[in-house]
Amino acid sequence: MDRDRFARFFSPKGASFMAAWWNRMPQYDGLFDYQNNVRPAYFTFKLMSRLTGDRRPVESSDPALHAFLTYDESFDLYSLPIWHYYTQPAQVRLEAAGLAGALVAKRRFLDAAAPGADENLRLQPQGDFFVDSTKPPMEWTLAAFGVEFWSLEKHRMQ
Repeated sequence: MDRDRFARFFSPKGASFMAAWWNRMPQYDGLFDYQNNVRPAYFTFKLMSRLTGDRRPVESSDPALHAFLTYDESFDLYSLPIWHYYTQPAQVRLEAAGLAGALVAKRRFLDAAAPGADENLRLQPQGDFFVDSTKPPMEWTLAAFGVEFWSLEKHRMQ
């Protein structure tokens, strides 16, 4: 960051602060570290790239929990990332309203502490199960700073 260039439209103090911040402080906010290893945020973006199709409504009564839902007609599947960024685990209660029949939920948990950059280590399967709007809501505990990604699709016989 060139302090003199920023000084043209920043205050002198602001330009100095920005130059010190970007040029002298270690930066830990990228997708790769200084050894070109991927950071956990990389896998979050990888999961988000799987959100295809049209956005569908999803609600949370807890301001700590967030979710995003899409439906892709060409693949006939829903994608649902669920996350929260708090130091304590969160209790999640998922009510599947408005689904057309039973679906298989394929869950993956983003393990930010897993050693290495292997996707199979970082995006750990949590076991498949059936989701049906006629059944009681599902309940589970989402780890502190937890991120899960669900693919919900029709059950296909093997």
